[in-house]
Amino acid sequence: MPTNSDWKIKTKRYVAFLDILGFKDYVLRHGIDDVYKRLQTLNALRPEDESSDYDYEEGKRIKFTIFSDSIFIFSKDDSFTNLRHFLTYVKRVIRMALRAEIPLKGAIAYGDIIVDEEQNLFCGQPIIDAYLLEEDLQYMGVVFHHSFGEPFENLSEGRYHKVKGWRKEVRTPFKYGTRVRLSLN
Repeated sequence: MPTNSDWKIKTKRYVAFLDILGFKDYVLRHGIDDVYKRLQTLNALRPEDESSDYDYEEGKRIKFTIFSDSIFIFSKDDSFTNLRHFLTYVKRVIRMALRAEIPLKGAIAYGDIIVDEEQNLFCGQPIIDAYLLEEDLQYMGVVFHHSFGEPFENLSEGRYHKVKGWRKEVRTPFKYGTRVRLSLN
């Protein structure tokens, strides 16, 4: 198994912040052993960080971590290959969680992010942006923060057509009104 030492600690990358809906009530109504089993179920459902074009020499492209009812997914960097891999991975997590009857909502952002697993340090404005957007979201799904527009604007036309269908404009309910927002399709 490859090591992840080739990951840069600070670089432009994508982050998804996902929240388990109803988790606080679930914890209140169930024992800690049941809550632990539910989180183990979610962790076990995590898709493998592999695809048909996976390159073991390159190392893993995704970091996935669960803290209480929060899931963080980080891409290795902002390359086009990792953009495609990241979006596919997030879609798989959502699909697999729904199959296990674990509803999720979340947001995706982009920018300079520090991922230092050795020191257990994760920080950057995109993490805050994704968290705040998810907190405001009032439906089950995943929306894109406006920072995510930059990677799409910089794609060649051929590459853009490969991923454009993964985003969809949706009238999205937020705490303080409904807005049209790009969502993960």
